[in-house]
Amino acid sequence: MRVPFEGDESPTVFAADHDGGDGPGKFNMPADVACDSQGRVYVADHMNDRLQVFDADGQFVASVGVKRPARINLHHETDEIFVFSWGLPLHMRGGGGEGRPSHVNSTLSAYNHFHLTRFSSLEDGAEEQASWDLQSVTGWRDTRANHEHDAIVDMESDPIRVWAYAPSPVGARSPSHRGILLLTLEDGEWTVKRDLLNEAVRSIVRVAPPAYFRQRLFVNPAEDGFVYLAEPGGGTDAAMGFKRLLRIDLRTGRYRHIELPMTVEDMAFSPDGFAYLKLRNMIARYDPTTWREVPFDYGEERERASTGVHSGARSAHVQSGAVFPGGGRHHGGIHVSASGNIAVSAVYGVGPDSRRDEAELHEGSGDYETRLYPGRRFGQLHGVMHVHVLDRHGQLKHVDAVPGLTQHAYGTGIDARGDVYLLEAPTRMFGGEPYFNDLTGTVMKFSPEQARMLAPSGAAVPLREMPSRPRELRSAWVEGAQWFYGGVGWSGFNAPSGPQCHCPNPRFVIDYFARSFTPEHHRYNVGVLDSNGNLILRIGQYGNVDDGEPLVKDGGPPNPRSIGGDEVALFDTRAVTTHTDRRLFISDLGNARILSVKLGYHTDELVPLKDVPDTGKPAE
Repeated sequence: MRVPFEGDESPTVFAADHDGGDGPGKFNMPADVACDSQGRVYVADHMNDRLQVFDADGQFVASVGVKRPARINLHHETDEIFVFSWGLPLHMRGGGGEGRPSHVNSTLSAYNHFHLTRFSSLEDGAEEQASWDLQSVTGWRDTRANHEHDAIVDMESDPIRVWAYAPSPVGARSPSHRGILLLTLEDGEWTVKRDLLNEAVRSIVRVAPPAYFRQRLFVNPAEDGFVYLAEPGGGTDAAMGFKRLLRIDLRTGRYRHIELPMTVEDMAFSPDGFAYLKLRNMIARYDPTTWREVPFDYGEERERASTGVHSGARSAHVQSGAVFPGGGRHHGGIHVSASGNIAVSAVYGVGPDSRRDEAELHEGSGDYETRLYPGRRFGQLHGVMHVHVLDRHGQLKHVDAVPGLTQHAYGTGIDARGDVYLLEAPTRMFGGEPYFNDLTGTVMKFSPEQARMLAPSGAAVPLREMPSRPRELRSAWVEGAQWFYGGVGWSGFNAPSGPQCHCPNPRFVIDYFARSFTPEHHRYNVGVLDSNGNLILRIGQYGNVDDGEPLVKDGGPPNPRSIGGDEVALFDTRAVTTHTDRRLFISDLGNARILSVKLGYHTDELVPLKDVPDTGKPAE
């Protein structure tokens, strides 16, 4: 295709071959195009092992033989031709069907090399001047297996040099010369002058990207100066769990790995510094200084407790864990309040065959038995979401505290008074109309067992009589919520075209003052709500890595650019956490970093505490 650079004309066909073949003007997987100073167009005809040259009107001019051409560079002054060759996956071209060749008999072209060939200009006969095997220089192995390779000749240098790229198959800590390389030609031999991935490994704390674009951040309030990072892995399916934490030192930016006793679905720290590890159907409590279990008074023993279901999962014997029914995928989290109460989400595995004409008790047993009332919806992964509230001893206080959740809760919170906070995937509605971004969710506050949700469809027991008022959420009526706040996070399951993957789901958090910190993905900021759901502050604005002048510059970009305001630059924020009222931590996936934001007040005042001896120092 070609399109005028100016104006708004649609692209038109420049050259086409609907039959396949190897004659002039026929293509067998065209892989690249380039134009010379005369306006001629060069096409890398990959599976025909040649370049084809056309004039500006699309008429065939010449053919230049070269093995498996993948990228064409033309010298901007001399029109010399440089061709990179490597094997490309044949399925990129497609096979069969109208307008596509059908003679594909392999998924990879039979060429496992990375080669550069230099030709004279077309006026000088396009004669081969030199040919170099660059694969032996780069150390790259199977170049056929990935079409993400790329290369370009730097025409400004003399002698020429090459920038080349290949993705790393073995991780950032042993890159095997993957990533971006600068190759230089010295005395007729190519050498690796710079290896940008290895330079990054030496200069950046951690270069591995987060799996599934999902991160979880945690702070232990009993310590200062650290944040914990968890990412999917550890033998779980669909990015559900983790078995390792990164304990990041805020003073140095360095980290060390913390191996958890088992693979978990989520976790939380309590005010007294204990780690509460959440499995699908259990909470186990540990002292993170020793990682010895701190048993619950009201608990049960379990052998080989784990969330993992695949090889690589880790399990542990639990002496006394808080056990509840659970299954399914993507639970809504766990939170421990300032008073020590625990809010924990759980999914009961209920399938479509569990639909009933009448309400009845179903799933779970004993204290955890739940009611499938008319309008109680299945989650889109065929489960019923619950939030239970327990005290610090593991004793159940509220079962199914907010009935009718959709199984897409992206954070669970509980304040010191016992009220429950949830970030639900469904979009907020206003007067019958959805929030303008239907991929966002809604934060809500409830008093336990004082609210419920009703779904117009997808319920185990159909809703016979629909409420007469507009829905509060796109997929449900909500009865008894204290307040709603929409436009939060990102949820693929809200996509208009149907449910999409929501593994990279967000996570909101509440602090000990019952303030909600909400990642607002499309606004490039974090919203701060008071306990009544009022927006009191927005933190952050759109920006890149070198935007925003930090309070502490060490370890950051060498020349940050001030953007004003709070100087917090964000691109793609999904998860947040707080250290009480001291710090906010933001996972900015788009900029591949975690930000530490200082929280302060307009006015600070030191107030002496009654009956506390005056030592001349502020009380801690």
